[in-house]
Amino acid sequence: MSQEIEIRFAVRPDDLARLGSPRALKGYASGRPTTRRLSTVYYDTQDLALSKAGLSLRVRKTGRIFVQTVKNESTGALASERGEFESEIPTAEPRLDSVPDEEMRERLHALANNDPI
Repeated sequence: MSQEIEIRFAVRPDDLARLGSPRALKGYASGRPTTRRLSTVYYDTQDLALSKAGLSLRVRKTGRIFVQTVKNESTGALASERGEFESEIPTAEPRLDSVPDEEMRERLHALANNDPI
């Protein structure tokens, strides 16, 4: 399982233009910037069971590759940490059986089938 650490910043509306300047983050980059076209679809049950359980399920396409990611609930408010379970899948259709963590896989199946967890 990989781990995502997300840091959120509060910015005054008047400062947004300066933040978008190439100089604003100069010195923080590690290499040349690259541009990639991504296509991302988030999935949930009709009654939003995944969201209510603090989970997200997405499939992202980069080039010809589809990567399914399940993220669990975050901790913290300003800097949040989330567990991530990623797997490459053949199409944009989610595949719960491809989730590499058995416990998370079972939890997702239960939520998708409206079973008690």
